[in-house]
Amino acid sequence: MDISEDTQRVLNFLQDFCDGNLRKSNDIALLLEIAAINLKAKEMNDLIFTGASIWLISQKIKKLKDNEEGTNQLAEELHRNINEISRLLQCFSSLAPTEIQKRIERIYLVNDYGSFLNIIDLSHDLSILKDLQNKLKREEQQSSE
Repeated sequence: MDISEDTQRVLNFLQDFCDGNLRKSNDIALLLEIAAINLKAKEMNDLIFTGASIWLISQKIKKLKDNEEGTNQLAEELHRNINEISRLLQCFSSLAPTEIQKRIERIYLVNDYGSFLNIIDLSHDLSILKDLQNKLKREEQQSSE
């Protein structure tokens, strides 16, 4: 699947914003391109929000000790968000060419630990994209005041 110049510019801007720390930049580009081609802005925003939630929860869980209060609730919330991002990825996959569908399924939708780690990495990048959205929104609000 070809990545448009517009999507590449967005990806480059995102890479600059995070000092080149994206973990799944090719997949972010694919998802942005699929969303743009299919006019799925709402679904892309849902994916970004869910990914940012997964990243935040996973980082909180990492800091907690076993059996610490709140661990079970966070684990349940993480599980719900993983199910939601999987649903969204399936939606995006269904709109993509066959080779991209197979890639998304192989990397993110197999029910194993490797897919879980790939979702965490993708969520890291989606969290950065959410941070960028929030930064741009704040700047826009400040300039209109």
